[in-house]
Parts: sequence; C-alpha cells; structure tokens
Amino acid sequence: MLDQLKYYVSLGWSVHLVTDVSSGNLGLPNNSQIDVLCVPMRRDISPLKDCKAFVLWLVALRTAKPDVVIVGTPKAALLGLVAAKFLNIRFRVYHCRGLRFESLNGWKRRIAYAAEWLTCRSSTSCIANSYSLRDELVKTGLMQRDRIYVLGNGSSNGVNTNRFHPPSRAERTHARSELGIVNGDFVIGFVGRIHEDKGLKYLFEAVRHLRLAGHPVKLLVVGDSDYAPRNMDSFTSFNDSDWFVHVPFTGPEELYWAMDVFCLPSLREGFPNVVLEAGAAGLPVVTTLSTGCRDSVIHLQTGLLVDTGDSQAIAEALRWLLMHPDQTTAMGKENRRWVSENFDQLAVWKAHQLHLESLVSSRC
Repeated sequence: MLDQLKYYVSLGWSVHLVTDVSSGNLGLPNNSQIDVLCVPMRRDISPLKDCKAFVLWLVALRTAKPDVVIVGTPKAALLGLVAAKFLNIRFRVYHCRGLRFESLNGWKRRIAYAAEWLTCRSSTSCIANSYSLRDELVKTGLMQRDRIYVLGNGSSNGVNTNRFHPPSRAERTHARSELGIVNGDFVIGFVGRIHEDKGLKYLFEAVRHLRLAGHPVKLLVVGDSDYAPRNMDSFTSFNDSDWFVHVPFTGPEELYWAMDVFCLPSLREGFPNVVLEAGAAGLPVVTTLSTGCRDSVIHLQTGLLVDTGDSQAIAEALRWLLMHPDQTTAMGKENRRWVSENFDQLAVWKAHQLHLESLVSSRC
C-alpha cells in the first residue's frame, strides 16, 4: 500500500501510517513525507499485548490528530477504530478486506464475529473490497447497506499493469529454467500466505489427482507460512516431490511468467490482489465461489469458478484448461484485457482518493 500512500502525499494529504513494522524495515526514504507510527500488533488474540497496542493507538491518534482514520485488517481495524471513536474523530472508515469468521467454527467464530461487530459499530462508514463482501456484511447483520461503499469495481489497491505483464518467449523460458521446469510441464501456480484459509489442502489434493491420472503437471507455490496449516499434510513434506516447487515470498512478477494457469482455492477473501496480478500477467484463473473470489473472475471468460472446498472440482477445472490449450490462451488474453480496463492501479487509487475527499468536504 506504500505507493498508494505516496500518491495521497503527492495530492497534498498529510499521511500518518500506523503499522507494526518499523519505518526502517518499510524501506521508506527519509524524505518520504509519510509519518510512520509503529504499534506492535498480533494477528491472534493476546489480551495484554492488545491492551498495550490500544494505548499506543490512542497516543498515535492524539499525536496525528487526523481528519480521517481509515483502517484495514481485523486486529488493526478493531483497535484503531475503537480508539478513534474514543477520541471522537469524526470520520472513521473501516476498510473491510475480508471476514475472518467465515472460515471459523464454534467459539472462535463467535469471538471473531463479535470483534467485527465492534469494529463496524466503531466506524462511521465502510469500504468493502468487493460487492460480494458488501452483501456478506449486510447478510450477517454487521452493517447497513447504505453505510457500505464499493469503490469502482472493487479492490483496495488495483494492479500495476506495467509491472505485471505477459512475458516474452525469452522471459518465460528464463523464468521456467530458473525453477528447473521443462517445456512439457503444465505449471499450476499459487501466490499467497501458507494458511488453511487459502484452501491449499484442496489444491494439493487436486494436483495429486491429476498426477495419478498421468498428467504432466507441476505446482508452484510462492509464499511464506505464518500459521501451521490445519487439516492438511505437513507442508514441508512436499519439498522432495518432483511435482512441487516452493519459493519463499518475493517479488512475484517473474514467477507468474513460469505458470500456465493460476489457482486460488481460498475459503474467503475480500478481493484477492494476486488474482489481478495473475490476470495482468496474462494467465487464466481458477478460483472458488467464496466471498471476494467470485468477484475476481468472469466464469468461462477470464477463468473458471468452482465450489469452495471441492478438490475434485478444482482438479476438473485444471484438467479442462490443460486439455484445451487454445481456450486457455484466449482466457489469459481476455483476463489481461479485463484487469487492465477495470483494475488499473491509478484508477483504483483515484476512486479511493475521491471518496476520502468527499468525506472531508461534507463536514459542516
């Protein structure tokens, strides 16, 4: 999001970034004009550390004295918006990037829902990353529809279509050779956190099924693990498989060039940026009908949508793309066109900028 914040600075906004990453680790130059306020926060529940973080949020907001507070991610949004309400900051925007409770059960789901409820009640309005996410917020009783905004076609940051672009033949050959992938391999790619919510166990099962059927497929996974995957085989056990390639998270644009198709089997999203990156790189996408994911693909035009949590359906979709190379290529080209026309990064930034300006100009 740093480039988006720099864009706001260029338009005259005074930007204060509250994050659990120090300014040195963000790589911002001294003249960036973005004031970084470091507040250590944990994703999971940690009462003592959460209380400390809340106090630091109060200090940060008292220091910055913002006209608008806009916060995303579950923990930061909860702490930041409650603190902003406590300080009576007029415009408190919840940038909802997904609903964590959707993939939880039992008491964990109830706690996550309660946190979302408190976050929504502490906000004055909400920006939802996608139309399906807005519908879910309304359906679950978290917020009224007239307080939720979907800007443009959705997405929080869009995609840089110059950075992410289809490869030349030489670029594709180099990207594949760097990973030890030969020309005959059909490469299925995944980019994201190694977490059970991403549905990776279903993708592993689908690829296993294709391999057993004799298809020359390889799975390229780009990402790091921040939680131990649940209900799936040990992630590290695949490292010795000749059909599995794992690359720790890095700038992924060249890694998309090694793929034939991109697959995101996620159980929940807000609006997946990686699908836009893959589309900008000219790849067809297989993803699920879960919240957020279903907004990121036009079924049978830019990719294929399958039922959530269905490894057999994922395998069938991937098999169809493998067996129909002309249609696969056509979908990839259409995906590039669709993403470029609807999710160009500068257009997304402008939509967010205009929304924030409309909030500030509406005050009496």
